[in-house]
Amino acid sequence: MAAAVAALVPKVKTVAVLLYPGWTVLDTYGPIQAFAMAAKIVRSTSTANATATATATASSQQQQKSKPAPAPPPAAAPISFLPYYNVITVAQETGPIKSFEGPSTVAEHKLCDLPNLKPDIFLVPGGYGNRELVKEHNRSYIDLLSAASKASKITATVCTGAPLFALTGLLDGLTATSNKLAWDFALSTRPQVKWIRHARWVSHINAKKQTGFITSSGVSAGTDMTLALIETLDGKTVAETAATRMEYIWNRDPSNDPFTNSKL
Repeated sequence: MAAAVAALVPKVKTVAVLLYPGWTVLDTYGPIQAFAMAAKIVRSTSTANATATATATASSQQQQKSKPAPAPPPAAAPISFLPYYNVITVAQETGPIKSFEGPSTVAEHKLCDLPNLKPDIFLVPGGYGNRELVKEHNRSYIDLLSAASKASKITATVCTGAPLFALTGLLDGLTATSNKLAWDFALSTRPQVKWIRHARWVSHINAKKQTGFITSSGVSAGTDMTLALIETLDGKTVAETAATRMEYIWNRDPSNDPFTNSKL
C-alpha cells in the first residue's frame, strides 16, 4: 500500500504568500483555499478486506448463539490527502501581521530569506495597507520584492498587489490588471505597465517551463486566477476538482471581468 501511495504522490510546489500591514483577507485566503484543495485523495484498498473479515466474524458469532448478532458497521476507508501545493507565509519581519479587515496571520519567514527558500510561486495580495508602501516608495522593500520574484518561478498578484509589485519594474512592457475600483491608483503607480481594464486576470505563464507572471483583478478575482493557474500547471481535472471541493462557481473567462465599469 505504501508503495502504491508513493507512486501517486504529486510533485509538491511551494507557494510563498506575502503579508504586510493592511493586507486583504480574501485576496490572500481565496487563493490559499484553492491551492489547498488541489490534492489527490487516495482511499486504502484494505477497507474491503477489513469489511469482509468483520462480516465473517459476525456470521460465525451468529451461528454460535441463538440470538442474531447485529450486522457490523461498514469499515471506514483510510484515506491519504496528497497535496499539490505547500503554502508558507512571508513578511518583512516574522510574527503576526494584521489584515485590513482585522484578523492577523503569522508570517513564518522573512522576505529577505525567500531567495534561499526558492519557492515555486510568489503570491502578492492587495490591501489598503499597500497604499502606504507605494507612497513611501521604499527602495529596500521594493528590492526585496524583486529578489523574491526572481527567486520564484512564478509571481502572481491579486488586486492592488499588482501596482505594488509593479514598482519592481518586472512588469514593465507587459499586460496586467488590477482592481477596477483602484484603477487610477494602478495607472499612476506604474504607467510603464500595459494595464488591461476589462481583464479578470492576465497570464504570462509558460506552461511548459512553469514560469512567468500572472495578475488578477480585485479581491475574489484572485481565486479565479489561482484556479486558472492550477489548471495551467496541473491540469483541468485538478483545478475543477479544487473548485468543486470549495463549492465555488469559477469564472473561467480571463477577458470577462463583470466589475470592469464599477465605481464607488
